[in-house]
Amino acid sequence: MRFKRVFVLGLLLIVLSGNAFSQVSLPWATSEQSIGSETEEVLESHLPLVRARIEGSMEVWVGQAVPLNVEVIVPSWFTGAPRFPELEIPNAVTLSPEAAVNFVVQSVGKTFSAQGRRYLIFPQVKGKYTVPSAKVEVTYAMPDGKSSAPKYLAAPSLTFEARVPAGAEGAKYFLTTKNFHVDQSLDRKLEGLKVGDSITRTVNMTAEDTVGMTLPPLSFEAPEGIRLYTGVPKISEKAERGKIEAGRIETATYVLEKEGRYKLPEIVILWWDPQKKKMNKARLPAMEFQVEGNAGYNAEVFASSEEIGGKPSDEPKRTALDRLKMSLPWVFVVSGLLVFLLVIRRILSTKGISIRSWVAERRRRKANAEATYFKRFRKASLSNNARVTLRELMCWLDRLNTQTEASTLERFARESGMDELLKEGDALKGLLFARPAAAGPNKSQAEWSGKPFYKLVAQARRAQIRRSKRPQSRGQRILSLNPGEMSSDECRGTSDK
Repeated sequence: MRFKRVFVLGLLLIVLSGNAFSQVSLPWATSEQSIGSETEEVLESHLPLVRARIEGSMEVWVGQAVPLNVEVIVPSWFTGAPRFPELEIPNAVTLSPEAAVNFVVQSVGKTFSAQGRRYLIFPQVKGKYTVPSAKVEVTYAMPDGKSSAPKYLAAPSLTFEARVPAGAEGAKYFLTTKNFHVDQSLDRKLEGLKVGDSITRTVNMTAEDTVGMTLPPLSFEAPEGIRLYTGVPKISEKAERGKIEAGRIETATYVLEKEGRYKLPEIVILWWDPQKKKMNKARLPAMEFQVEGNAGYNAEVFASSEEIGGKPSDEPKRTALDRLKMSLPWVFVVSGLLVFLLVIRRILSTKGISIRSWVAERRRRKANAEATYFKRFRKASLSNNARVTLRELMCWLDRLNTQTEASTLERFARESGMDELLKEGDALKGLLFARPAAAGPNKSQAEWSGKPFYKLVAQARRAQIRRSKRPQSRGQRILSLNPGEMSSDECRGTSDK
């Protein structure tokens, strides 16, 4: 009996110590719900890799922000900004309010570069949600110092379940926030009101850690004798230092049409505090006021054939035949246009040309044009966003490149003969990917100005366009006509002559 007790006690100690699970493989390779501590040797042997995890506990309420971290680690350093995906999840709103963050991972005396991006997922209905696999495009330095080919790394998909508290299943809306505030204002005092006057009521709602579409629409009411006009809601969201604040502004205008004593009912808004697990009520008090008569007020008269006061209009009524005669010219114009389009379509179809495919091809060519990619780079650089600027620059260089060799900023600068562009490019990469210890007194990304860098790239682009428009030499023309009869070295020799 004593032996059994000792055996059971020893087995329990082994399980609690965790030694039995110390040699498990990468934990995020099987499930990203919780990431354990991997051995340093395993981490290095699996680079490059991308991993994803959901922060906090797995208790999620409808409308609550679910933080998702996606991190990519490379064995050396990045040669270009990683391209993180834009996640789309059914019945959920996904935001990424913060820029990607650079950090380093140390293992066995070695340092690896890493970059992470944080997403916020807001489930809108209760039920199970599946976060799709996050696929990241990354390039990094190889042992010889050259940039690797683009690699597409994928993290496994994750799941979570969103709930609503008991008793709130059939509610028209469900608002989850740790802090909710609502107030109202009037454009005038509720004193000395007369028939014909109007009151504009503005209600402002704000909530933390949620999105604007989760804030409930208000239902304004007005008793008989008051005409109600509701305005278009204004929804806003702002992110600052990792926090999101949503806002919704609604307006209602009450037109006083009859004298008497009136009372507008109070407005009650329910919201759920996920930290305290408590349902709260926010109230806008009822409004009472007296409306006096107004002898000089005349109600609005809406008439189509009569003027205000009952005086008949001088304009004669139009019959259906008159309207038909007036519309005949437009009928002929539209009919002729339709016949013309049908004839054009018939002619093109006989030649095997589809208008829809032609339009789609035109759009595709425009979207893939070099000028389109360069406009995106220009927009990013003039907005002084260093990270997006480098990313759009690499995309433009890939589109510009017509050679088998991978496109890099260094090669583009050498071909353009602009050493200053090469220095600016190195400074930009150092600003984005330099290690913290080696960063030194460099300026921060917020202080970086992209206008000088854009001017250098634009100057190099113009020079390259001029070179491409120069007339070809006799050797180059022969090579283009007979590409198999002359090597590239022979072509250069012919050109030199």
